[in-house]
Amino acid sequence: MSFLKNFLFVIFILCLTIAGMGQVSVIDTIDIGGVPAGIEVNPATNRVYVSNGYWITEIDGASDSVIDTIWGAQGVNGIDVDTVRNRLYAASISDSIVYVFDCGTNSIIADVKVEYYPYGLGVDPTTNKIYVAHAYYNNVFVVDGSANSVIDTIDVEDSPLSVAVNPATNRIYTSNFDDVSVIDGEADTVITSISVPSGPGVMSIDPALNRLYVPRQNSDDVLVIDGATNAGIDTIEAGNYPIAVDVNSEENRIYVSNYYVDSISVIDCSAGSVVSSIGVGDGPRYISVNPKTNKIYVSCYFDGTIWVLEDLAGGVETPTSEPSPLNFTVSPNPSSGSTEFVLNIPVVAEEVGFSIYNVTGTLVKSFSLGDVSSSQINLSWDGTGNDGEKCVSGTYIGVLKAREGKIFKGKILLVQ
Repeated sequence: MSFLKNFLFVIFILCLTIAGMGQVSVIDTIDIGGVPAGIEVNPATNRVYVSNGYWITEIDGASDSVIDTIWGAQGVNGIDVDTVRNRLYAASISDSIVYVFDCGTNSIIADVKVEYYPYGLGVDPTTNKIYVAHAYYNNVFVVDGSANSVIDTIDVEDSPLSVAVNPATNRIYTSNFDDVSVIDGEADTVITSISVPSGPGVMSIDPALNRLYVPRQNSDDVLVIDGATNAGIDTIEAGNYPIAVDVNSEENRIYVSNYYVDSISVIDCSAGSVVSSIGVGDGPRYISVNPKTNKIYVSCYFDGTIWVLEDLAGGVETPTSEPSPLNFTVSPNPSSGSTEFVLNIPVVAEEVGFSIYNVTGTLVKSFSLGDVSSSQINLSWDGTGNDGEKCVSGTYIGVLKAREGKIFKGKILLVQ
Protein backbone atom coordinates (compact mmCIF):
# COMPACT_ATOMS: atom_id res chain seq x y z
CA MET A 1 0.00 0.00 0.00
CA SER A 2 2.88 2.31 0.87
CA PHE A 3 4.49 1.61 -2.52
CA LEU A 4 1.21 2.42 -4.30
CA LYS A 5 0.91 5.75 -2.46
CA ASN A 6 4.46 6.68 -3.35
CA PHE A 7 3.88 5.68 -6.96
CA LEU A 8 0.73 7.78 -7.23
CA PHE A 9 2.51 10.73 -5.61
CA VAL A 10 5.30 10.54 -8.21
CA ILE A 11 2.72 10.42 -11.03
CA PHE A 12 0.99 13.47 -9.55
CA ILE A 13 4.25 15.45 -9.42
CA LEU A 14 5.08 14.45 -12.99
CA CYS A 15 1.67 15.60 -14.21
CA LEU A 16 2.06 18.89 -12.37
CA THR A 17 5.50 19.44 -13.90
CA ILE A 18 4.30 18.63 -17.42
CA ALA A 19 1.40 21.05 -16.99
CA GLY A 20 3.77 23.76 -15.85
CA MET A 21 6.12 23.09 -18.77
CA GLY A 22 3.27 23.69 -21.16
CA GLN A 23 2.72 27.15 -19.69
CA VAL A 24 6.30 28.46 -19.73
CA SER A 25 8.42 28.32 -22.86
CA VAL A 26 11.36 29.95 -24.59
CA ILE A 27 10.09 32.37 -27.23
CA ASP A 28 13.28 34.10 -28.34
CA THR A 29 17.04 34.45 -27.92
CA ILE A 30 18.83 37.75 -28.40
CA ASP A 31 22.52 37.69 -29.26
CA ILE A 32 24.14 40.76 -27.66
CA GLY A 33 27.75 39.53 -27.39
CA GLY A 34 30.17 40.23 -24.56
CA VAL A 35 29.44 38.96 -21.07
CA PRO A 36 25.84 39.90 -20.15
CA ALA A 37 25.37 40.15 -16.39
CA GLY A 38 22.89 42.46 -14.65
CA ILE A 39 19.49 42.72 -16.30
CA GLU A 40 16.49 44.89 -15.40
CA VAL A 41 13.07 45.50 -16.97
CA ASN A 42 11.23 48.80 -16.84
CA PRO A 43 7.56 47.68 -17.10
CA ALA A 44 6.42 51.30 -17.57
CA THR A 45 8.30 51.62 -20.89
CA ASN A 46 8.69 47.92 -21.78
CA ARG A 47 12.44 48.35 -22.08
CA VAL A 48 15.07 45.87 -20.92
CA TYR A 49 18.59 46.92 -19.89
CA VAL A 50 21.61 44.60 -19.71
CA SER A 51 25.07 45.40 -18.29
CA ASN A 52 27.62 43.91 -20.62
CA GLY A 53 31.19 44.58 -19.52
CA TYR A 54 31.99 47.73 -21.49
CA TRP A 55 28.51 48.83 -22.49
CA ILE A 56 24.81 48.58 -21.61
CA THR A 57 22.38 47.05 -24.09
CA GLU A 58 18.82 48.35 -24.43
CA ILE A 59 16.17 45.91 -25.68
CA ASP A 60 12.66 46.70 -26.90
CA GLY A 61 10.36 44.37 -24.96
CA ALA A 62 7.70 44.48 -27.69
CA SER A 63 9.92 43.10 -30.46
CA ASP A 64 12.63 41.59 -28.22
CA SER A 65 15.31 43.21 -30.34
CA VAL A 66 18.31 45.39 -29.52
CA ILE A 67 17.51 49.07 -30.11
CA ASP A 68 20.54 50.79 -28.58
CA THR A 69 24.03 50.26 -27.18
CA ILE A 70 24.78 52.70 -24.37
CA TRP A 71 28.44 53.57 -23.87
CA GLY A 72 30.23 55.42 -21.10
CA ALA A 73 30.07 53.00 -18.16
CA GLN A 74 32.50 50.08 -18.06
CA GLY A 75 32.98 47.28 -15.57
CA VAL A 76 29.29 47.37 -14.63
CA ASN A 77 27.63 44.44 -12.91
CA GLY A 78 24.67 45.65 -10.84
CA ILE A 79 21.98 47.83 -12.42
CA ASP A 80 18.51 48.97 -11.39
CA VAL A 81 15.75 51.12 -12.87
CA ASP A 82 13.75 53.93 -11.31
CA THR A 83 10.42 53.35 -13.03
CA VAL A 84 8.97 56.64 -11.73
CA ARG A 85 11.70 58.94 -13.08
CA ASN A 86 12.77 56.68 -15.98
CA ARG A 87 16.39 56.52 -14.83
CA LEU A 88 18.93 53.73 -14.92
CA TYR A 89 21.59 53.29 -12.23
CA ALA A 90 24.75 51.30 -13.00
CA ALA A 91 27.46 50.37 -10.49
CA SER A 92 30.91 50.30 -12.10
CA ILE A 93 33.31 47.99 -10.29
CA SER A 94 36.32 49.27 -12.22
CA ASP A 95 35.55 53.00 -11.86
CA SER A 96 34.09 52.97 -8.30
CA ILE A 97 31.26 55.08 -9.69
CA VAL A 98 27.47 54.80 -9.85
CA TYR A 99 26.46 56.12 -13.27
CA VAL A 100 23.03 57.70 -13.66
CA PHE A 101 21.40 57.48 -17.08
CA ASP A 102 18.37 59.32 -18.42
CA CYS A 103 16.51 56.47 -20.14
CA GLY A 104 14.75 58.91 -22.45
CA THR A 105 18.01 59.97 -24.07
CA ASN A 106 20.27 57.09 -22.92
CA SER A 107 22.83 59.65 -21.77
CA ILE A 108 24.80 59.91 -18.54
CA ILE A 109 23.40 62.75 -16.42
CA ALA A 110 25.52 62.15 -13.30
CA ASP A 111 28.36 60.03 -11.96
CA VAL A 112 28.43 59.46 -8.22
CA LYS A 113 31.82 58.57 -6.73
CA VAL A 114 31.61 55.71 -4.24
CA GLU A 115 34.09 53.30 -2.64
CA TYR A 116 35.99 50.50 -4.32
CA TYR A 117 34.05 47.52 -5.72
CA PRO A 118 30.40 48.61 -5.80
CA TYR A 119 28.60 45.44 -6.86
CA GLY A 120 24.83 45.36 -6.45
CA LEU A 121 22.39 48.23 -6.01
CA GLY A 122 18.71 48.86 -5.48
CA VAL A 123 16.42 51.85 -6.06
CA ASP A 124 13.61 52.96 -3.77
CA PRO A 125 11.42 55.05 -6.13
CA THR A 126 9.26 56.25 -3.23
CA THR A 127 12.07 57.90 -1.24
CA ASN A 128 14.31 58.48 -4.31
CA LYS A 129 17.23 56.78 -2.59
CA ILE A 130 19.69 54.36 -4.15
CA TYR A 131 21.44 51.76 -2.00
CA VAL A 132 24.85 50.54 -3.21
CA ALA A 133 26.52 47.41 -1.76
CA HIS A 134 30.32 47.42 -1.41
CA ALA A 135 31.59 43.86 -1.10
CA TYR A 136 35.13 44.98 -0.26
CA TYR A 137 34.33 47.43 2.54
CA ASN A 138 31.28 45.61 3.97
CA ASN A 139 29.03 48.63 3.78
CA VAL A 140 26.17 50.19 1.84
CA PHE A 141 26.29 53.72 0.42
CA VAL A 142 23.05 55.68 0.36
CA VAL A 143 22.71 57.98 -2.65
CA ASP A 144 20.19 60.83 -2.82
CA GLY A 145 18.56 60.53 -6.25
CA SER A 146 17.65 64.22 -6.35
CA ALA A 147 21.14 65.58 -5.65
CA ASN A 148 22.99 62.53 -7.06
CA SER A 149 25.31 62.50 -4.07
CA VAL A 150 26.19 60.15 -1.21
CA ILE A 151 24.31 61.07 1.94
CA ASP A 152 25.06 58.15 4.27
CA THR A 153 27.07 54.96 4.78
CA ILE A 154 25.64 51.87 6.52
CA ASP A 155 27.88 49.12 7.92
CA VAL A 156 26.53 45.62 7.22
CA GLU A 157 27.95 42.09 7.44
CA ASP A 158 30.70 40.49 5.33
CA SER A 159 30.73 40.84 1.53
CA PRO A 160 27.34 42.36 0.63
CA LEU A 161 26.66 41.60 -3.04
CA SER A 162 23.01 42.22 -3.86
CA VAL A 163 20.34 44.68 -2.72
CA ALA A 164 16.55 44.28 -2.65
CA VAL A 165 14.15 47.13 -1.82
CA ASN A 166 10.56 46.98 -0.60
CA PRO A 167 9.07 50.45 -1.24
CA ALA A 168 5.84 49.45 0.52
CA THR A 169 7.57 48.95 3.89
CA ASN A 170 10.67 51.13 3.33
CA ARG A 171 12.90 48.17 4.08
CA ILE A 172 16.17 47.41 2.28
CA TYR A 173 17.90 44.04 2.27
CA THR A 174 21.48 43.08 1.42
CA SER A 175 22.65 39.52 0.83
CA ASN A 176 26.00 39.02 2.54
CA PHE A 177 28.39 36.09 2.90
CA ASP A 178 26.10 33.99 5.09
CA ASP A 179 23.25 36.26 6.15
CA VAL A 180 20.86 39.02 5.08
CA SER A 181 20.96 42.51 6.63
CA VAL A 182 17.64 44.33 7.12
CA ILE A 183 17.84 48.13 6.87
CA ASP A 184 15.26 50.69 7.96
CA GLY A 185 15.02 53.06 4.99
CA GLU A 186 13.86 56.01 7.11
CA ALA A 187 16.78 56.05 9.53
CA ASP A 188 19.15 54.16 7.17
CA THR A 189 20.28 51.88 9.97
CA VAL A 190 20.47 48.08 10.28
CA ILE A 191 17.50 46.65 12.18
CA THR A 192 18.57 43.04 12.30
CA SER A 193 20.53 40.33 10.56
CA ILE A 194 18.94 37.08 9.33
CA SER A 195 21.14 33.99 9.18
CA VAL A 196 21.18 32.54 5.66
CA PRO A 197 23.91 29.90 5.38
CA SER A 198 24.86 28.32 2.05
CA GLY A 199 25.66 31.49 0.10
CA PRO A 200 22.69 33.84 -0.45
CA GLY A 201 22.50 35.10 -4.04
CA VAL A 202 20.56 37.84 -5.85
CA MET A 203 17.25 38.33 -4.00
CA SER A 204 13.80 39.56 -4.96
CA ILE A 205 10.89 41.15 -3.07
CA ASP A 206 7.15 40.58 -3.35
CA PRO A 207 5.80 43.89 -1.97
CA ALA A 208 2.20 42.67 -2.03
CA LEU A 209 2.88 39.76 0.33
CA ASN A 210 5.87 41.39 2.07
CA ARG A 211 8.06 38.40 1.35
CA LEU A 212 11.74 38.19 0.47
CA TYR A 213 13.00 35.35 -1.74
CA VAL A 214 16.66 34.43 -1.24
CA PRO A 215 18.37 31.85 -3.49
CA ARG A 216 20.85 29.76 -1.51
CA GLN A 217 23.55 28.84 -4.00
CA ASN A 218 25.22 26.03 -2.08
CA SER A 219 22.06 24.27 -0.91
CA ASP A 220 20.11 24.44 -4.21
CA ASP A 221 17.00 26.05 -2.76
CA VAL A 222 15.18 29.33 -2.16
CA LEU A 223 14.55 30.62 1.35
CA VAL A 224 11.28 32.52 1.84
CA ILE A 225 11.49 35.26 4.51
CA ASP A 226 8.46 36.99 6.04
CA GLY A 227 9.18 40.72 5.95
CA ALA A 228 6.98 41.36 9.00
CA THR A 229 8.81 38.97 11.32
CA ASN A 230 12.20 38.79 9.55
CA ALA A 231 12.07 35.02 9.84
CA GLY A 232 12.24 32.19 7.33
CA ILE A 233 8.83 30.65 6.70
CA ASP A 234 9.59 28.19 3.88
CA THR A 235 12.36 26.57 1.87
CA ILE A 236 11.69 25.62 -1.76
CA GLU A 237 13.94 23.27 -3.72
CA ALA A 238 15.29 24.77 -6.95
CA GLY A 239 18.00 23.69 -9.40
CA ASN A 240 21.76 23.31 -9.06
CA TYR A 241 23.45 26.49 -7.74
CA PRO A 242 20.53 28.96 -7.91
CA ILE A 243 22.27 32.31 -8.34
CA ALA A 244 19.40 34.78 -8.81
CA VAL A 245 15.62 35.02 -8.44
CA ASP A 246 12.89 37.41 -9.55
CA VAL A 247 9.24 37.53 -8.61
CA ASN A 248 6.02 38.17 -10.52
CA SER A 249 3.70 39.18 -7.70
CA GLU A 250 0.72 39.43 -10.04
CA GLU A 251 0.97 35.71 -10.87
CA ASN A 252 2.43 34.69 -7.47
CA ARG A 253 5.37 32.99 -9.18
CA ILE A 254 9.11 33.27 -8.85
CA TYR A 255 11.76 32.40 -11.42
CA VAL A 256 15.19 31.10 -10.46
CA SER A 257 18.32 30.97 -12.63
CA ASN A 258 20.33 27.79 -11.97
CA TYR A 259 23.90 28.65 -12.91
CA TYR A 260 25.48 25.20 -13.09
CA VAL A 261 22.77 23.38 -15.02
CA ASP A 262 21.74 26.14 -17.47
CA SER A 263 18.08 26.15 -16.51
CA ILE A 264 15.30 28.29 -15.07
CA SER A 265 13.07 26.93 -12.32
CA VAL A 266 9.48 28.19 -12.22
CA ILE A 267 8.08 28.14 -8.68
CA ASP A 268 4.40 28.45 -7.82
CA CYS A 269 4.47 30.32 -4.51
CA SER A 270 1.00 29.08 -3.54
CA ALA A 271 2.10 25.46 -3.82
CA GLY A 272 5.64 26.19 -2.62
CA SER A 273 7.17 23.98 -5.29
CA VAL A 274 8.77 23.94 -8.72
CA VAL A 275 6.18 23.48 -11.48
CA SER A 276 8.53 23.68 -14.45
CA SER A 277 12.20 23.69 -15.42
CA ILE A 278 13.31 25.22 -18.74
CA GLY A 279 16.74 24.91 -20.34
CA VAL A 280 18.46 28.14 -21.40
CA GLY A 281 21.90 29.26 -22.55
CA ASP A 282 25.35 28.84 -21.02
CA GLY A 283 25.71 30.27 -17.51
CA PRO A 284 22.34 31.90 -16.71
CA ARG A 285 23.16 34.65 -14.25
CA TYR A 286 20.63 37.40 -13.65
CA ILE A 287 16.90 37.27 -14.32
CA SER A 288 14.18 39.92 -14.62
CA VAL A 289 10.43 39.69 -15.12
CA ASN A 290 8.01 42.08 -16.78
CA PRO A 291 4.70 41.43 -14.93
CA LYS A 292 2.74 43.36 -17.59
CA THR A 293 3.76 41.00 -20.41
CA ASN A 294 4.62 37.88 -18.38
CA LYS A 295 7.98 37.72 -20.12
CA ILE A 296 11.11 36.60 -18.30
CA TYR A 297 14.56 37.79 -19.43
CA VAL A 298 17.68 35.79 -18.57
CA SER A 299 21.27 36.92 -19.11
CA CYS A 300 23.52 33.99 -20.11
CA TYR A 301 27.04 34.99 -19.18
CA PHE A 302 29.14 32.60 -21.24
CA ASP A 303 27.41 32.70 -24.63
CA GLY A 304 26.54 36.39 -24.90
CA THR A 305 22.79 35.88 -25.16
CA ILE A 306 19.56 36.99 -23.53
CA TRP A 307 16.91 34.27 -23.39
CA VAL A 308 13.27 35.34 -23.42
CA LEU A 309 10.66 33.11 -21.80
CA GLU A 310 6.92 33.61 -21.65
CA ASP A 311 4.69 32.45 -18.83
CA LEU A 312 1.16 31.71 -20.01
CA ALA A 313 -0.12 30.75 -16.57
CA GLY A 314 -2.16 33.94 -16.53
CA GLY A 315 -3.31 36.55 -19.00
CA VAL A 316 -1.24 39.42 -20.29
CA GLU A 317 -2.36 42.99 -20.85
CA THR A 318 -1.78 43.07 -24.61
CA PRO A 319 -1.68 39.66 -26.25
CA THR A 320 0.30 39.59 -29.47
CA SER A 321 -0.82 38.25 -32.82
CA GLU A 322 2.76 38.01 -34.08
CA PRO A 323 3.82 34.58 -35.38
CA SER A 324 5.79 32.44 -32.94
CA PRO A 325 9.55 32.96 -33.23
CA LEU A 326 11.96 30.23 -34.24
CA ASN A 327 12.58 27.41 -31.81
CA PHE A 328 13.24 23.69 -31.84
CA THR A 329 13.04 20.63 -29.64
CA VAL A 330 15.56 17.80 -29.35
CA SER A 331 14.79 14.15 -28.66
CA PRO A 332 16.39 12.21 -27.11
CA ASN A 333 18.80 14.50 -25.32
CA PRO A 334 21.34 13.12 -24.40
CA SER A 335 21.52 10.92 -27.49
CA SER A 336 23.68 7.90 -28.28
CA GLY A 337 22.29 7.29 -31.77
CA SER A 338 20.05 9.28 -34.06
CA THR A 339 18.98 12.69 -32.73
CA GLU A 340 15.59 13.98 -33.85
CA PHE A 341 14.86 17.70 -34.16
CA VAL A 342 11.45 19.33 -34.54
CA LEU A 343 11.95 22.83 -35.96
CA ASN A 344 9.11 25.26 -35.30
CA ILE A 345 9.21 28.05 -37.88
CA PRO A 346 6.89 30.99 -38.67
CA VAL A 347 5.18 30.51 -42.03
CA VAL A 348 6.75 33.72 -43.37
CA ALA A 349 10.36 32.59 -42.72
CA GLU A 350 12.80 32.65 -45.67
CA GLU A 351 16.29 31.22 -46.18
CA VAL A 352 16.06 29.03 -43.10
CA GLY A 353 19.16 27.13 -42.03
CA PHE A 354 19.96 24.74 -39.19
CA SER A 355 23.56 24.18 -38.07
CA ILE A 356 25.35 22.27 -35.34
CA TYR A 357 28.52 23.62 -33.72
CA ASN A 358 30.89 22.26 -31.10
CA VAL A 359 31.55 24.25 -27.92
CA THR A 360 34.54 26.03 -29.51
CA GLY A 361 32.25 27.50 -32.17
CA THR A 362 33.45 25.28 -35.05
CA LEU A 363 30.78 24.27 -37.55
CA VAL A 364 30.13 20.53 -37.42
CA LYS A 365 27.01 19.92 -39.50
CA SER A 366 24.79 22.16 -41.60
CA PHE A 367 21.31 21.69 -43.04
CA SER A 368 20.06 24.12 -45.70
CA LEU A 369 16.28 24.32 -45.68
CA GLY A 370 15.70 27.22 -48.11
CA ASP A 371 12.38 29.06 -48.04
CA VAL A 372 9.95 27.38 -45.65
CA SER A 373 6.19 27.34 -46.03
CA SER A 374 5.55 24.74 -43.32
CA SER A 375 5.45 25.75 -39.65
CA GLN A 376 7.13 22.53 -38.54
CA ILE A 377 10.06 20.56 -39.98
CA ASN A 378 11.48 17.27 -38.76
CA LEU A 379 15.22 16.65 -39.06
CA SER A 380 17.40 13.72 -38.07
CA TRP A 381 21.10 13.84 -37.21
CA ASP A 382 23.16 10.65 -37.15
CA GLY A 383 25.99 12.19 -35.14
CA THR A 384 28.34 12.71 -38.08
CA GLY A 385 29.87 15.96 -39.35
CA ASN A 386 29.85 17.45 -42.82
CA ASP A 387 32.93 15.32 -43.54
CA GLY A 388 31.03 12.11 -42.80
CA GLU A 389 33.11 11.32 -39.72
CA LYS A 390 31.52 10.48 -36.38
CA CYS A 391 31.60 13.34 -33.88
CA VAL A 392 33.18 12.77 -30.49
CA SER A 393 31.06 12.64 -27.36
CA GLY A 394 30.30 16.03 -25.86
CA THR A 395 28.06 19.08 -25.87
CA TYR A 396 27.02 20.65 -29.16
CA ILE A 397 25.02 23.77 -29.97
CA GLY A 398 22.16 23.70 -32.45
CA VAL A 399 21.50 27.04 -34.18
CA LEU A 400 18.31 27.75 -36.13
CA LYS A 401 18.39 30.91 -38.28
CA ALA A 402 16.17 32.71 -40.78
CA ARG A 403 16.85 35.61 -43.14
CA GLU A 404 14.63 37.85 -41.00
CA GLY A 405 17.42 37.89 -38.41
CA LYS A 406 15.80 35.58 -35.87
CA ILE A 407 18.10 33.08 -34.17
CA PHE A 408 17.43 30.26 -31.73
CA LYS A 409 20.14 28.24 -29.96
CA GLY A 410 19.86 25.04 -27.97
CA LYS A 411 22.21 22.50 -26.42
CA ILE A 412 22.63 18.91 -27.58
CA LEU A 413 24.49 16.25 -25.60
CA LEU A 414 25.94 13.56 -27.85
CA VAL A 415 27.27 10.28 -26.47
CA GLN A 416 29.07 8.15 -29.07
